[in-house]
This record gives sequence, C-alpha cells and structure tokens, in this order.
Amino acid sequence: MVESALIALQRSVPDWSQWCTLAEAPGVLDLLWDADLSVPEIEASRCIQVDSRKDARRVIIQVTRGEIRYWLTTNREPGDHASPVLLEHGILATMDDAGRLCREFLAVGLKPDELRVRRRAFVAGRGLVETSAVP
Repeated sequence: MVESALIALQRSVPDWSQWCTLAEAPGVLDLLWDADLSVPEIEASRCIQVDSRKDARRVIIQVTRGEIRYWLTTNREPGDHASPVLLEHGILATMDDAGRLCREFLAVGLKPDELRVRRRAFVAGRGLVETSAVP
C-alpha cells in the first residue's frame, strides 16, 4: 500500500526531489486516529515521511482505514524548541491534495493556518474542521 501511495505522491509533485526527501516510515498512532485502531493495523499502514531539504519541517502521510491522514510539524528534531513549533494533523481527500499540502508547507514554507489545500484539520476543542481550497 505504501508503495502505491509513494508513487502517487511522487506523480502529484514531479519536482519533489528539489525541495524534499521521501522515505517509507513505520506507522504512527495519533489522537485523531480511531480509539480501536489495533497495533497490526498501525504496522500494516506504513507511512510516507516527507522532509524539507531547507529546514526542519516534516509531513507524515499515512493511509489508514481508507483515509489519507497527515501530520505536519515545523520542527522534526525532538527536544529542539529554539523557535515555536507548529503542528497540525488531519485528513486529505486525495494524494494530489497530499502533494499540494507537502508543496505548500515544505517548498513554499506556509504556516499551517496559511495552507490553501483543502483538508479536514483537527482543531483543539472543535475536532475536525473542513478547510476551503483557495485558488
């Protein structure tokens, strides 16, 4: 599954190698994920780790239970909090949206609240909130 997702992500952002690295990573568990998500399901849904070449930003893309889930951070270095760390996680509709999210966040350098890609982002106290795509 991760191989097809990785290929789809590479196709959606043909110039990806200029501004990021892509790698397969172990599955992750996040508070957004289903409470009954089992360890075998997590292990089976490996991730795509997308790291910026210019700074410490990272995006994790994981296909679980038919959803394209993402987690992003401005600082992938644990314990290094010299500047405020911005985080977001949510759900994307398509791998093209995943590619747009990676480009906007990693290549362009937009903050999570500036991202124009359509997604359902988790907002504390409000749950998943639909965002609108901005042309």
